[in-house]
Amino acid sequence: MADPTTITLFQLQEFIRRVLALNLPDAVWVEAEIAELGQSRGHSYLSLVQKEENSAEPVATAQAVIWQNHLAAIGRKISAALLQELLAPGRQLRIKARIEHHERFGLKLVVEDIDPAYTIGQLELQRRQTLERLRAEQLTERNAALPTGEVLQRIAVVSSQQGAGYQDFIEHLRGNPYGYRYHCELFPAAVQGQNAEMEMSRSLERIARQAHRFDCTVIIRGGGARLDLGAFDGYDICRAIALHPLPVFTGIGHDVNESLADTCAQLALKTPTAVADFLIRRHLGFESRLLQLAQDLQTSARQRMAAQRLSVEQIALAVQRHSTQYLLQQNQQLALLHRDTRREMRNALQSAGKTLDQMNQLSVQLHPQATLERGFTITLKDGRRLRSAAEIQPGDHIETIFADGSIGRHIATSTEP
Repeated sequence: MADPTTITLFQLQEFIRRVLALNLPDAVWVEAEIAELGQSRGHSYLSLVQKEENSAEPVATAQAVIWQNHLAAIGRKISAALLQELLAPGRQLRIKARIEHHERFGLKLVVEDIDPAYTIGQLELQRRQTLERLRAEQLTERNAALPTGEVLQRIAVVSSQQGAGYQDFIEHLRGNPYGYRYHCELFPAAVQGQNAEMEMSRSLERIARQAHRFDCTVIIRGGGARLDLGAFDGYDICRAIALHPLPVFTGIGHDVNESLADTCAQLALKTPTAVADFLIRRHLGFESRLLQLAQDLQTSARQRMAAQRLSVEQIALAVQRHSTQYLLQQNQQLALLHRDTRREMRNALQSAGKTLDQMNQLSVQLHPQATLERGFTITLKDGRRLRSAAEIQPGDHIETIFADGSIGRHIATSTEP
């Protein structure tokens, strides 16, 4: 005979169903995290978990389903786009669910409604906590302090290769009307979903190891809903951006809200094409400054050449004027010198004439003939004038010259007294 305390599995499951139906007849609001999400025939199947703080291990799990009719009703209430954002792995939800227990399929939560304010509030709370941590660690301004080159042509791109945002970015750069060339290298990463933050952080690390090859890093994604930006509010991606050795520019496809990744980047722009426009404008600004410098240099050179030409002309005029004055002065000095020379020559000639007259008179006066005419004679011996009687010897022949003639004689005896 069977033990009266023993029941079948079906009886147990049926008992549990009745207890739940009796004690939880109405739907209840439940807070949980989506661990897995599946779709089938218009229905959504969710694996829900609850985790302890700072722990990855769940403390509770449950299966839930949102039937197609409930999905449509919730979508009409909060919009289909927001509903799609809310139903994503890793999202915290507050759901209104009716607890059903089936003898064969077990416990299941049938979701009838979703509170979007709870999910958004949880994300905002987590966002604020992350922002406070980033500020406390002085990471929000770190990348902004990096120097940025005048021209950014070697670009490391973190994006999804299949994403429309990446294609728009590349095409916008290639089609720039100025013919600028850019070298873009893609470091692929998911830009939304559970793995997005991890993949983007790893791509930034890869770029950092070869930072010398690039001028900047851009993180881009196409348009999306607000909740799709959750990956860009994570601490790990923000820290990776802040500590990145290159300037980081973001264009993650949002118009109003700013992600924490935007806060930590050097410059946040709305879309991938806006990032491309920024790079082109920066290049254009640099070229414009170069052209302006060249124009200023040409203008300065022309002005200096004109000033130098004027200075040379002034110098030429001054030289001509001074040369004329100098020549005039020299001509005047030559005329004076000529006049003075003629006067001095005349005076010299006159003085020389007087001197010659005096010398002539003196020579006349000193001429032997004049001496003879004054009564003197000249005695010669052998044609040589005698100065002393001692020069005469007996037997010498001497000649005495007078003014009117001469006589000769022999000396027979000594002329001594």
